[in-house]
Amino acid sequence: MDITIPSKEKDLVQYIWKTLSDEPFTREELIYKISFKMNLPFKPTTLNRKIKTALEEGFLQKQGKKLIPSDEILTHLKKQREFLKSNFSKMCPNQAKWDRIEDNYDPWKIISIELTEQSEEESLHFIRQIKKTFSKEEMTSGRRLDRSRIHYKNLDEENMVLEAEVDGSHGEKYKLVIDVKNKKIIHDCEDFIRHRMNKKEFCKHFFNTVYELKEQAPYLGITIIESIKEDRDSFKFSKN
Repeated sequence: MDITIPSKEKDLVQYIWKTLSDEPFTREELIYKISFKMNLPFKPTTLNRKIKTALEEGFLQKQGKKLIPSDEILTHLKKQREFLKSNFSKMCPNQAKWDRIEDNYDPWKIISIELTEQSEEESLHFIRQIKKTFSKEEMTSGRRLDRSRIHYKNLDEENMVLEAEVDGSHGEKYKLVIDVKNKKIIHDCEDFIRHRMNKKEFCKHFFNTVYELKEQAPYLGITIIESIKEDRDSFKFSKN
């Protein structure tokens, strides 16, 4: 059986929607389904580029804020499904047996289990990447920061930009900007400026702001974490 994953954008779009369904997805939903539901070996940054190329070449089209294959691909997939449906009885003669199985099948229970397992796997993947990216000292200091002190101002998943304000211990307001595309990290707490910026290390404000993206914006969080893990030195650290 051929299980080769297509690399060309058109073939990849057909492969994905053949496996999923004809419904549209947001860019973030699509990336999560590819990474976790289908378990395809693509990084979020690679998928982002492939989606952009597929849109530019007309293999994907926008439907409001969501994405769906081109009319040509949808027609092709529809014909494939009609063929399989019309020939199912020849390929699967024990239809009565399958009907009995379906009578005892609770789709909502299965969906609930799948969603729970998917959510748990996504969370575990996020935490695994955190542990691979940050030092033990960065993680330990970061967990001391209370979630209520983090105020997200901008979570731009398409352009891969995070802007936040973090409350200091004595009423200070610290700025944090992470720009993945332009490789910029801006933060202005004293610990970051005096002890970490030149060594390209992260303070508790940075760590916890990124860690909390697990719930707030997981796709953006994974993108930031993996970009730092791949090449921390390429980022410019500054206070303004």
